[in-house]
Formats: sequence, structure tokens, C-alpha cells
Amino acid sequence: MIFPGIVSKICPGDCMKSCVRGRRTGDHSVDLKALEQSCVEHTAKQKPARYTILKKPQKAAVIGAGLSGLACAYRMASYGYSVTVYEMAQSIGGSVLSELDPEVCQAEFEKAFGVVDCEFVLGTRVTNLAEIQADAIYIATGKDGDDFGHFAAGGKESDFECCIAGEDGDDFGHFAAGEKESDFERCTAGEGGAGSGGLVCGNSPGVFLAGHGGVRRRTTEKGAPAAGIGRKTEENRKNGRTRIRVLDPCAAAGNDGMANAVRQLLRNAGYSLLDGNEQPDPACCGFGGHIYPAVPAVCDAFAKRRVEGETEICGVYCANCRDAYVHGGADARHVLELILGETKRCAALPELDERRENRRRLKRIFTGQPEPKEETGMKIEIPVQLIDKMDRELILREQVHAVIEEAEETGKKVYDPEQDIYYAHQRFGYATVWAGYQVTGDGVLVTSVYCHRVEVEESL
Repeated sequence: MIFPGIVSKICPGDCMKSCVRGRRTGDHSVDLKALEQSCVEHTAKQKPARYTILKKPQKAAVIGAGLSGLACAYRMASYGYSVTVYEMAQSIGGSVLSELDPEVCQAEFEKAFGVVDCEFVLGTRVTNLAEIQADAIYIATGKDGDDFGHFAAGGKESDFECCIAGEDGDDFGHFAAGEKESDFERCTAGEGGAGSGGLVCGNSPGVFLAGHGGVRRRTTEKGAPAAGIGRKTEENRKNGRTRIRVLDPCAAAGNDGMANAVRQLLRNAGYSLLDGNEQPDPACCGFGGHIYPAVPAVCDAFAKRRVEGETEICGVYCANCRDAYVHGGADARHVLELILGETKRCAALPELDERRENRRRLKRIFTGQPEPKEETGMKIEIPVQLIDKMDRELILREQVHAVIEEAEETGKKVYDPEQDIYYAHQRFGYATVWAGYQVTGDGVLVTSVYCHRVEVEESL
């Protein structure tokens, strides 16, 4: 979490209103806000970790030093980008300074930005983006701040593509009046709120706008999405796989609009809901709350209890839920799979490394980056049973490879002559991965893998 000392104080605690435990007689909602504040108090003397990140050549500029702008600046700087923040006031923090003690806020900002390289230009009002030398600009001037003319007036097309948040928010003239269709496709989230989504510029440099609504340009011919769903609807009817049960995730708590919209999408795709499944019923799969890294058994118990005795297809719209329920033995499929006509049950989930590579491959596709050259390092074999263990304990293959390769290159390893096994370890952030391995004729055979996430410090 960025700026935990501030966020834990200004958090409205909406999750308590939607917590499923609060609906049970004799129980009460989990007070996450109190837990967050307690964590902040108990780690007040702990210094943020500074990581050695390879500096990237691209430059980013942030206009506005409120919480949104500062969070973006911190994150970009932590990734190694050169970041400059422009603020017309003489101090950073924006509107939060009027809600909390300014000294407390400044201490929090100094603590966070003390471990990243970020330049602040205060007392400077930016009036022309052309004067900013940057590869990407994040505009965080607030709801009523300057948008630098990036929203066209009177329905005229702009050069940008983004999302609009808030059913009743300002559409900046991009939607035609009455029933007349405009050249844009509305993409809304929620009702009655002001937008806070980002705006992506179609030109260079990339411009991201915070605190404003927007539009998304149509990318297909009219009727194409509906026609595609129609074809899948007919396929679903032919295959007889039309009855499903929707399992709502914890994120749907208090958001019946989203849950009902998912059900309507499935109906449009030719599915019918099981009896008693018309109304939203959000619950925890154990994964969304990040329980798994700490207590995997509790996460497994949550998932199995949710799908116990389920014989029909379970439709979910959370990737974590899908994986947890498949692991619990259910035929769980993401809504996108159902709409696109996926007819095969997921028998096995992808490995942890496959998931990471899928994300990297997707990023390369969207950014146009070339495929990396296949590395020809030492041959390292990891038995299937060890890979299963690594997936359960969130240990990556590439981490095990890095441990062994460094040990063989530097000689930092321990040898057990009785077992003919070498042991080595390496730290990755707060996790330390240990590997036991044997050197074979044509490579290395991994015999054991272990990981602990405890930082051991010496003190006088």
C-alpha cells in the first residue's frame, strides 16, 4: 500500500458495510480500517525497503501533487523511470492536507519518497503540455482542474481513448443527445459518481488524465459483438450446456448492479441460471483477501465449502475465484470463457511460471516488444512433484534456476557428501529460496525446494 499512514485514516471503511460476516446473526463485520491502522502503528519505526532497480531511459511527468499524482509518481519512480512532479502550490499533498494534520502527511511523504528518486518542482503552474519534456504525462489536477483541452467540446471527437466512470458523470459532450447514437461507445462503471479513470492519448507522448470521465472509441462494426454472442448462444443450446450457477466474488458485495449485469450477459449468451441463483450472493473464495500466502489451508477450506456438492458449471467473474474453485474440484469457468463458447472443463490450472509468462507475452503483444531470445543456460530438471509443491508455496522456476546458477558461478553452496547434494539459497525481495540439487552428467537435477519469507536482522 502506498502512503499507508494516510490511507488508513481517510479510508471510509465501505468494506465493513458489505462484509458478509456483518450479515450473520451474532457476528460482526471485519474492521479492516482498524487493522490497517494497527499495522501502521506497529511498523511506524520500520524504514521502507530500497531496491536496486535498473534505471529506465523513459521520462515521466506528473502534473499535480495530490494523492493521485503522488501515488503515480512513487510507483513510476519505484519502477526505475525518471519522474518529475509539477505542483502549483508550495507543498505537496493537495486536498488531503485539509483533512489530516499536514505534519503527519509530510512525514508520510518523506518516508515514501526517501527510497525513490523523484524530482519535485513546486510553485509552478503548467499551462502548456508542449513545454513538458517527457515520454508520458499523468494529469492529476483534480476534478475541477485543468484538462489542457484534451476533451473535445460539443461532441467533437478527441484524439483519446479511455473509460468513463459514473453513470451520471459529465460526458464532456461526447454522447449525442436523445436517442441519436454518437461515434463512441459508452463504458460506464457504477452510478452517480465522478470519474477517476485514466486517459490514454492516441499521440505521443502518452497522456493519462486522472479525475475526469471519458469515452472509448468503437473498434468494431455495429452489431458485431451481438452477432458473435448469438453464434455462441446457438452452440451452447446444441451442446446442452446452458444451465449454470453464478458464484459472485467478494468484490460484488454492495454492487448488485455489477452482479446483475453479469447475469444478463450470460442470459444473452444463451445460458439459464439455476433456481435460487437470480439474486447476487457474494462470498469469499479465500484468495481475494490474500489469505493463501499466509494460510493456504484456510483458503482451500473457503473454496471447498463454497463449491461443495456442486455438479453444474460454476460461472465466475474473478480470476482468483476461478482458480480457487477449480482447485476445489468444481467445473468453474470465467464469464468470458462462457460467453466465447468454451466447452471444455479446465482439468488443470497453468503453473505459476506459465501465468507469469502469459502476462509477459500479453504485455509484449500490446507494446509491440519483440519476443526474447531463447536462453541457452545450464540444463536444470525439476521433477513434477516438486513443481506442484512450488506452485502451492508460490515459488517460481526462474527463482530456483537463479539460485542454482549463482551457486555454480560463485561457488556459494554447501555440499552434503553422504547424499551427494548441494544446497544453495538466494534472496528475492523478502523471500529467500533454498534449493537442493545434484550435478548430473548433462546438467542439474533439483531434489528439494524451500522458501521462507522472514527477514532475519542482527541487532546489538
